[in-house]
Amino acid sequence: MRIIGDTNIPFLSYRKIALSVSLLVIVAGLAFQWLGSGLNRGIDFEGGTQVTLKFRERPDLGRIRSVLAGLETGEPTMQRFDEEELNEILIKVENPGGTEGDFSKPILDRLHAEFNADLGEVFDLNTKGSQALTHDVLVKANPDGIVGDVEVLTAHYEPMAAAVLDHRRRVGHG
Repeated sequence: MRIIGDTNIPFLSYRKIALSVSLLVIVAGLAFQWLGSGLNRGIDFEGGTQVTLKFRERPDLGRIRSVLAGLETGEPTMQRFDEEELNEILIKVENPGGTEGDFSKPILDRLHAEFNADLGEVFDLNTKGSQALTHDVLVKANPDGIVGDVEVLTAHYEPMAAAVLDHRRRVGHG
């Protein structure tokens, strides 16, 4: 029993056409790469720093550009991404002089000084992780009155700090 009838397809008779089309596509790609603008290889191949930020309200890209204008890195490129109501932006910066390293700290420090200057000594869940919450707040304050050394307190408060930050991620800025 045959489901498909005659399956005699002369593939090799089309080889010259297929080779010509393949060669044409390869030559066009090479010409575009060498003679044209080439590919936009991005941070993965060129190197650089990428920072993803989330804001409570719609971010003012002009204000962010002016804050980041004095960086010693390349010109930052910014774009909104994901759904517009999530207020997220992506900042990409080339590393200066082809050097390697993480250049996100100067970006975050400048943005923090501009947008969070009124925080004072309040613990900032936006920029600090669970280890900082555990050690800088919970272990120092010891609200449960646990008796023991720093390791005992850390073991007790680490799951709480992780739960707080996990809840913060799920709920968002509220």
